[in-house]
Amino acid sequence: MKKFLHTKRAAAAICAVALVIDQASKLAVNGFMESRGGEDLVLIPGFLSVIQSHNTGVAFGMFNGVPWLALGLQAAAVVVLAVVYVRTGLGGGAAGTVGAGLLFGGAAGNIIDRLRIGHVFDFILAHWENYYWPAFNAADIFIVAGAALFGIAVVRSGADG
Repeated sequence: MKKFLHTKRAAAAICAVALVIDQASKLAVNGFMESRGGEDLVLIPGFLSVIQSHNTGVAFGMFNGVPWLALGLQAAAVVVLAVVYVRTGLGGGAAGTVGAGLLFGGAAGNIIDRLRIGHVFDFILAHWENYYWPAFNAADIFIVAGAALFGIAVVRSGADG
């Protein structure tokens, strides 16, 4: 298993699993919210809710209202990272493999949303009193966790060589 986690096939498998989880969660939550008439579901009062949010921007709603720019920036970032990952060997090891898989799977999930429905469906809203974090989804969690793991792996591989 340890040897497998050091392969690009493992990154592809992790990417596929992350993509399936993202798309399935969006479909399930959207269907559930539609059955409630779109009414928000408070999970933890004053902290966590399930909502329906449509993000036409990039991370945290930046460039909102310019969906072609958001799609272009995200697609370009994925291509650049994929080339770096495949050609340079940076981010090797288990952390880099898992990180790359999560990052690419999450990005693919949001790109699919943009192509299929014209925006990203976000449904998790975290807040504390009147301080709100921008709504997000499973793909965003995978992107952040994947970027962190991949970054750690790149720094470690730079320190080793």
